[in-house]
Amino acid sequence: MDHKCDVCGFEIESKNANPDLKEDYQGKTYNFCCPLCQATFKTLPEQFVTHAANQ
Repeated sequence: MDHKCDVCGFEIESKNANPDLKEDYQGKTYNFCCPLCQATFKTLPEQFVTHAANQ
């Protein structure tokens, strides 16, 4: 299963996904393409929770 980065929308192939680039927030797992997107999410998670729900 492929995923999209929950910050920038970049497509992440499951075979290339880095298991360290995930965060659990309010019972849901969010995936990221890079450490910068992960750090951005950690700073403002509410902004991206709403965005991810609308994708």
